[in-house]
This record gives sequence, C-alpha cells and structure tokens, in this order.
Amino acid sequence: MTPFPWTRHEAGAFSKARQDLAIEIDGLRLSYASRGGRATAVADAGFSVRTGETLALVGESGSGKSSIASAVGGLLPDNATVESGAIRLFGRDVSKLSERQWRGLRGPVLGYVPQDPLGSLDPLMRVGDQIAESVAHARDVDNVEARAHALQLLDHVGIADARNKSRAYPHELSGGQLQRVLIASALAGRPEVLIADEPTSALDVTVQKRILDLLFGLQQEFSLTLLLITHDLSLAGERADRIVVLRGGRVIETGETEQIVGSPRAAYTRQLFADVPALNPDKYARGAERARDGGGDADVAISVSGLSKSFRRGVPAVDDVSFEVASGEIHALVGESGSGKTTIARIASGLTGFDSGSVTVLGDERPTVPAVVNPAPDRLQMVYQNPLSALDPRFPVAKLVGEPLAIRGTPRREIAQRSGELLSAVGLSQDFWDRRASQLSGGQRQRVAIARALILSPEILVLDEPTSALDVTVQSQIVELLHELRELYRLTFLFISHDLSLVRQIADSVTVLDRGRVVESGDVRSVFAAPANDYTRALVDAIPKPRS
Repeated sequence: MTPFPWTRHEAGAFSKARQDLAIEIDGLRLSYASRGGRATAVADAGFSVRTGETLALVGESGSGKSSIASAVGGLLPDNATVESGAIRLFGRDVSKLSERQWRGLRGPVLGYVPQDPLGSLDPLMRVGDQIAESVAHARDVDNVEARAHALQLLDHVGIADARNKSRAYPHELSGGQLQRVLIASALAGRPEVLIADEPTSALDVTVQKRILDLLFGLQQEFSLTLLLITHDLSLAGERADRIVVLRGGRVIETGETEQIVGSPRAAYTRQLFADVPALNPDKYARGAERARDGGGDADVAISVSGLSKSFRRGVPAVDDVSFEVASGEIHALVGESGSGKTTIARIASGLTGFDSGSVTVLGDERPTVPAVVNPAPDRLQMVYQNPLSALDPRFPVAKLVGEPLAIRGTPRREIAQRSGELLSAVGLSQDFWDRRASQLSGGQRQRVAIARALILSPEILVLDEPTSALDVTVQSQIVELLHELRELYRLTFLFISHDLSLVRQIADSVTVLDRGRVVESGDVRSVFAAPANDYTRALVDAIPKPRS
C-alpha cells in the first residue's frame, strides 16, 4: 500500500473534477509557537490556482508568502500549526497529512524549488548524486537508472557539460548553475505542481532572466502548475497569470495580472506597485536635476584611470578601467557577478590595493598598496550590502553609530548629540537607540549603517548593493532616505547594484562592466534608452517589464 493513495492519473482526474483547480487555500489560519506564545503568520487566507497557470504570491517580509508555500509543500517546521482551514491539491485536503504521507506525495505530484541553493544542497555530496537520490525516491528506480535520469535532467535544465558538472560539489558551481540543479531535483518525479520560492532573489538580472525562461519553458513543456513566491513585483507583473497580494498573513487583493498591475483596487497594492522601480523609472528625475544644479561647477569627486587589479593566477578582476564621478551626482557601476564592481568600490574606498593605473578621491591619489585602511574616513565612507554582518552585534544602536567618533576621542556628550541627530535624520526614533542589530528589521539595520557612515561627515558614500536584500517597499524607503540625505549633506554616491531598474530610476550616470572591462559609460537615461554595446543591451533587455 502506498503512503498516499494518489497516482498521476488520479491527480489528473481530480483536477478535471475540481474545475481545473490544482491548489485551493480555504480559510487558512497558521501559527508558530515561540517562547512568548503563539504568533499568527497566516489568518483566514483563501485563493486558488488553476491547473497549468502561474500564480504569484507577493507582499512584504512577514506577509505570509513563504508560510503558505511551505504549507502547500508539506514543509512547515515542527513549531508550526495549521489551526483551521483547508489546503487542497487537486481536491484532496493535505493540511493534516503526516510526514510519511507527504513523502508519497512529493515528486510525482508536487515539486519544490527553495530560495537558497547553497543552504538547500548538501555541501559534502556531489550535485549529480543529490539529484539521483531525488530520482530514486520519486520514481522507485535503482541507482544506475537514477544516475542516468539525473544526467538527463541536468542536461534538460541547461547545465553545459552535464556529466562533468554532475561530479561537482555545490560550492564549485555558480549561483545560476545551483538554481538549475535545484530545478532539476524538483523535476525528478515529473510533478504536476511546482512551487518556486524566491527562485531568483540573489541572481544577476541576466541570470535571473535565463532561470525564469527555463522555468516557464519547462512549465509549457510539462504542463506544470506554478506557484511563484516573490518580493520582486516587476517579476510577478511580467511572468504571472494572476497575482495574490498578501499583508500580515491576509489576502489583500487577488486578480489577473493586468488588473492588479494596471488598476489595483486596494490602497496597499497601489502603494506596492508605486514603489516598483521598473514601473516608475522617472520617480527621482527632478530631484536628481535639482541636486546637480545645486552642486556648483561639478568638480570631479572620484577619478579612475587605467585601473587594473588581478587576484589569482594573474586573471584580471579589473582591466584598464576608467571613469569619473562628478561632485553631487549618483554614479552607478553595473554588470554581472564577477564584472569587477565591488573590487573597484573597495579600491576607491581604500580597502584594497591595485596593480596599475590611478584612483583619485577628492584630489588625493590612492596608493597602489594602502598603508592604512581608508586613509580619509571623514571624506569617504562605504555602506555594505549586508548590514547585519557589518554591525557589531554586542553594541546598542546609539553606540554603533557613535563608535567612529569615540575612536577619535570625541567627548561623550558630543557623540550622543551627533548620534541622536543622525539617527533621527535616518528615521529611527529614540525607541530604537538601545536595541541591538539583531532586534531590528533589514531596513532598520540599513538605516543604522547609513547613520554610522555619515557620523564623520564624509562627502562621498560608496553604496555596495545597499537594497538588494530588501522588499520593494523598504527599498523605496531607503532610496527616498538616500535622496534626502544627498540633498541635506550635499553628498556624492558611487552606487553598485545588479538591479538595473533601480539604477535607471536613481542614477545620473552609469559605467557598465563586463568581466572587469568598461563596455559603455555615460548619462544613465541615454545609455538605457539606446545602449551602444550588445552586452549593455542584453542587461537592459533582461529587466522585467510588467504587463499593465
């Protein structure tokens, strides 16, 4: 007797009997146990997914997206409880299944693509063996046949040289390759339904496009039903047939994609899509013009000429790069992973040396081998991608922000006054000043990092992917804050990002990098409107374009 009495034939029959509904969520209430009691994550949620369609669940962090996806996939943690409501797959209620029953369901009926490839794959096991294990479980075949199917799957999802790549360990593959491995594993049992939980959140825009093209190509080929969980609303607007908007565990709005994007009914949905850079490319145009007009004679803040830097085996990470950043402007460095963006940012910040060329910051030339890290912190500061790893977890917020002044021996009263001024300027009230970084949200941590960077009154901020891990609404708040601070303190920004739609929205000028070399540079609107280089054109074409 099988653990779950359900065959692919039965699933198809049930789907027809249920008016082509593959997934039904009906009055779902879900909570998690914690030391403080039970916390409700999903409250009275309801929606359905038609067989063969793509439905996107969107909303901010904490909206319940991943909780619902985990419930549909039978992957809720032990401290989670479905308190009421139903979760139906092809008409069968699966909300109370045991783990043993779920094992019979995963594979032939349902596949799951998790968000974090490295965290989801066994680091000590070759990727081919991991896929073969999924095949053997889902199809009840021996190891030899499972390995043969695993190679076919790797080839099918576009892994070049599948036989050799199957012998690789996860850390030896790129992010895009790892995502393809997860998709291959999810397809091992030829499922009817595929759940993709933030499948492209950490990928460059071009890699993201390739992974999405792959997913939707496979959907057509295998007639898959796709439940897509994403905080990228432009992606949902481009790829989904229908969208469900969640907030605080409740469904705020649901409908066809064109209606949700073009004429949303709920005020919350309208605000969400107003914050999407791809839908509002000119949001900051006038503010940027005012900042430039007020900047005087636009002196050069950063000058990079013929810059080259190699790491291992003499392979250049940066190769003969030149560009200039005018005082008061936002200059963006864009390109795929490995293009040299962060290396250039670290060199400009005085955090690492270089082989040849010249880098001048506010008239001071950087030495090829820095004698000290960031020799002029009162002139330039860097804001890192991950504020949690950049902030000391032992210190309260006020001390974190004031620490650079304390190192200089500034009197405590002056430190407290200056820290308070900056924390207020970045929108953090006194209620937050005694908290640790771990007690803050992602957006709040980034505000603390920005306040700390400004404590020494620098003229330049180097911003390395400062919003990449944030929801669209929080991202918009941070970008608004940066624009306000730019005008208030007359700052210059060197902005590193893989989010091309955000760069198009906020930057004045842009330098496009490909494998360490400059392929195009100029005014951001001119470059994005009529790219002269094929690589730039591919980057711009990969920006999601929501339907409306």
